[in-house]
Amino acid sequence: VRDLTVRYADQIALQDVSFDVRPGECLVVTGSSGCGKSTLVRILTGLIPQVVPAVIRGRVEVAGLDVTHCPTAETAQYVGVVFQNPRAHLFHLHVADEVAFGPYNLGLPLEEVKNRVEWALKAVGLSDLSEQNPACLSGGQMQRLAIASALAMHPKVLVLDEPTASLDVPGTQNVIAALEKLKQLYDLTIVLIEHRLAEVRHLADRVLVLDEGRSVATGCRSRGLPSSR
Repeated sequence: VRDLTVRYADQIALQDVSFDVRPGECLVVTGSSGCGKSTLVRILTGLIPQVVPAVIRGRVEVAGLDVTHCPTAETAQYVGVVFQNPRAHLFHLHVADEVAFGPYNLGLPLEEVKNRVEWALKAVGLSDLSEQNPACLSGGQMQRLAIASALAMHPKVLVLDEPTASLDVPGTQNVIAALEKLKQLYDLTIVLIEHRLAEVRHLADRVLVLDEGRSVATGCRSRGLPSSR
């Protein structure tokens, strides 16, 4: 991301933001409400300006794509997204069908879809719940299912918008453990919007702090991560 400024009508949401995330790293983005975190999610996943209108200045490249100009259908094959409320993702009657939805829509062969579903559920620890109704899952399990659904598209980058915000402590720990496993075993690049810095300290390679749309602090593991305020 280079010199990124995003404006909705008369409101500037992000101003002159620049940062890098290397392949296989986890960047944690934090800051107070209204600081521009959700706008950054929409930019990185191509929702702005493809779905949400906004004026953009600067350059944004994710997984080799200029996501501000790339069609969302193409971006979705390289950049996965998980939002705060897992229920917003889930609408099938079986866990396996939920994970299969994205690959089916790519027109992949049935055997490939099956393999992706099995792999994604195993990656997040839900293999034994493949026939369960998602509505019967706990909050943490729902969020891991949402992550599995994104993983089934085989993205290079996974963007998560406060995925633990509505979870209790065990649910949060399970989601963070799943992300740690994905990062370690599959070298997945992760951008994580999060307030709970204590829980993600061991996951984060870099931290970016936003305030009123600007980058006000950065840190990396080798130099020590910023402390929460």
